[in-house]
Amino acid sequence: MQVELIMTDEANDASPRTVPFRGDELRRPRPELRVDSRPEFRVDRSTSSAGDERFQKRERKYLTVLAIALGFSQGCALCFYVGSGGYYSALMNDDEFFVHACAYFYLPPLVVTFLQLLVDHRFDQRFNIRTVIRCRILFCSLGVAVCLAALGIVTLGGFRPGLDADVFVIGVFLGCFAAALLGASCKLFGAVDPRFVPYLVLGQTAAGVYTNVVARLLGFHPGCPPSIAATFFGVAAGTVSLITVGYQIFNCCNLMEGTYQHHELLLSVGFTISIAVDTPRTTAPTTDSLSGSEASTGSTEARQVQGLPQSEPHLRSGCCSRRGPLGFPLLCWSMALAQTLAIAMNMSLTPLSNQVAHGEYNLSQELLLIKLLSDFCGRSIFLVLPIPSRSKTWRLPTGILAQGLLVWFIELLRLPLWLSVFLWATGSDLPRFLANQNVLLWPIWLPLISTGAMSSSWAFVISVTFAPEELKGSANLLMSCSVYLGFFLGICIALFVI
Repeated sequence: MQVELIMTDEANDASPRTVPFRGDELRRPRPELRVDSRPEFRVDRSTSSAGDERFQKRERKYLTVLAIALGFSQGCALCFYVGSGGYYSALMNDDEFFVHACAYFYLPPLVVTFLQLLVDHRFDQRFNIRTVIRCRILFCSLGVAVCLAALGIVTLGGFRPGLDADVFVIGVFLGCFAAALLGASCKLFGAVDPRFVPYLVLGQTAAGVYTNVVARLLGFHPGCPPSIAATFFGVAAGTVSLITVGYQIFNCCNLMEGTYQHHELLLSVGFTISIAVDTPRTTAPTTDSLSGSEASTGSTEARQVQGLPQSEPHLRSGCCSRRGPLGFPLLCWSMALAQTLAIAMNMSLTPLSNQVAHGEYNLSQELLLIKLLSDFCGRSIFLVLPIPSRSKTWRLPTGILAQGLLVWFIELLRLPLWLSVFLWATGSDLPRFLANQNVLLWPIWLPLISTGAMSSSWAFVISVTFAPEELKGSANLLMSCSVYLGFFLGICIALFVI
């Protein structure tokens, strides 16, 4: 991609001349940004030709399939590990084992996602962004496959001293690779169009259904032979490996060329906007310097390059559009907090499955498997909800601010369900109706988990949709970081209980 500045002299009709792009040469006459690139994947297709439109539709289908597949790959790491909780607890004869296993699996990745949020953009600017994205996804996918295979190998010999330490160590690496894969995938798809993120998460939760099917077909349950447990993890490792090969085939066939070009465009536009805004502050106040209004106009023009949408005036003003830490609007931070709360509620109960089941390992395994199914149900329900719109802020059903308020309302409704299960796990006799397994599993557990999954996806899409165009990629990393912050808080609550 080549970025040029076309300088035009307003005093005469001289033809435009091309000069190198340098931040210290932003002087009147105001520069017009032109990007010379091949046809890219655009969100705004109003000016596309018929050929470009067909290209975009075809690539969108490929991206949808790939988003589901990569989400499925990352979901295999979570679902097969979590789905083995009842088996390992029975094997170790330890009700608290699964809580510690979840702590090793979910806590270290919080550091990984935070580092991604802080330093990923620096690598993108310094190196070729398409190479960086491809290496991240390939490396993390292979790491997930190797860790799942390692779990199968260490489990093959059955119980032995030190097995718990092996599971913990592998869980740390598996969780870190899975977190990095989720962050890279969300950034890859969410920056192109936030509506791809629900497909990514749908694939992640579809892995929960897949885990249920594999477990029941193989007869994987607490007390089963070690060979079946090893086969259970071997199937997961093989599935992730096949998806990794499929992703490489997509790249070799140039099926993602438009997507990579879109990321290059966002990177160049974000760089140009930062220079246009910073120049008045770093140069002496002369008559040739850009004024604040001109810098703002330059930012708007940069967003209009190649059909990129600009921020609506009514969204640029208002409390929700005010910039918070790291430059994100306050609504993005609000949705990150809502997603953290939704996931923390779910994650605080998942490691306590043995406590919720009051020591019945078979019921504990059912709770974990139904939890995976509930995640899938919640993410699927989200796909039929109206897509948030930036044009109608407070009007339902599509107003983005109104939808953000609904997300918080759902979290408020979930609180009584969460509190009843939490009290039951701590040994309280207050929610005695949960002693009935059918009541615990279906009217309480399934709605609690599924609504948490639905509101999590909803908050993710609202945040990325509302984020400025030049912060789309970073907004995806922000929401990925909030996912693992929710895991962290949930695990801390579970550890406090035991």
